Amino acid sequence: MPQLAAEYVKTGKVKLLHRDYPLQQHPYARAAARYANASGAIGKYDAVADRLFRSQEIWSVNGDIATALTPTLAPDELKRVLHIIETDAHIDDTVAEDMAMGQKDQLKSTPTLVVVAKGKRQVIAPIPVYSLLKSYLDALLSQ
Repeated sequence: MPQLAAEYVKTGKVKLLHRDYPLQQHPYARAAARYANASGAIGKYDAVADRLFRSQEIWSVNGDIATALTPTLAPDELKRVLHIIETDAHIDDTVAEDMAMGQKDQLKSTPTLVVVAKGKRQVIAPIPVYSLLKSYLDALLSQ
């Protein structure tokens, strides 16, 4: 992701949107999406989403997402996130919208990359090594 962001997103060549697609076989995936979205409300979405992916082997076993986020969120930030999760009746709205889009794209695994160009959607899973992804994007952008 850092290479993709540096070479394509920050240069304005592509736009990158993160969508939530918590798979049913992962019992804590929906809760993790809620933490990420609540963190977005306090300006910490990217940092929390990154931490969730990097610590998935820990929280996916026991569901202790809050503890997994302590290196990323200060105690007062974590309190704010927990408050949003507990009180915001619309915290799941974007997850539901993202799930509907993922079902339309027939996603079967995460992470998955969906490239949209010239009105066509291309599902790419698993995400290839960066050199192959770069070649694909460069060819797509040159058309």
